[in-house]
Amino acid sequence: EISACLVGSEMCIRDRIPVVTLNTQAMAINRNNVASRFNLLGTVAYSLRDLETGLIVTSSEVTSFTGYSATGTTVAVQAAERDAEARLMAILADQVLTRLLAADLPQPE
Repeated sequence: EISACLVGSEMCIRDRIPVVTLNTQAMAINRNNVASRFNLLGTVAYSLRDLETGLIVTSSEVTSFTGYSATGTTVAVQAAERDAEARLMAILADQVLTRLLAADLPQPE
């Protein structure tokens, strides 16, 4: 379960972990039919709920992608994949934050 509140507000993201979807897509395939480059596609669906009323104030979905090379040693490919996943999570988190900051939210009384 996560909890993230906007400062000075009674509105929080307070639900189970937001839905995060990751998919890997082969982008470059060599003559031997082996993928040498992948895209990692990610989507996060979230909602912001008013703690007093329980009503959803805003909700949305953000998507992005990163790529990584699958050439080199097994260790190098695994490191590249982990790095791509970390970059993607940072991009998606930035997009969620930007959407929340730009949302037309009701002001506390």
